[in-house]
Amino acid sequence: ASDAICHALQLINHLQDVGEDYRFRDRIYLPQAWLRDAGIGETVLAGQRSPAALREKIYTPWLDEIARLLTQGERLAPTLQSLRLRMEITVIHRWAVALTEALRSSDP
Repeated sequence: ASDAICHALQLINHLQDVGEDYRFRDRIYLPQAWLRDAGIGETVLAGQRSPAALREKIYTPWLDEIARLLTQGERLAPTLQSLRLRMEITVIHRWAVALTEALRSSDP
């Protein structure tokens, strides 16, 4: 459950910075195969808005995977003996769920 939350947080971090990482750092965290399968080139990442193909073929499945990981991570907090740690993990998990939903309803 801990690994699932950590993995989800890392994926959220990369997703919310896709455009910025491309434009300002010349980094692409998307597999080239994903872009090819979606029928788009990496230069679409330079735009201010994501084309529909990028959102439908890459972002939506990515967000679905993040949601799946966060569902796996739900079971972590109740297993922790430390109240402080349990509370911290609960807040982090809820924050990650909220970020995932915000990314789903906007343009990363």
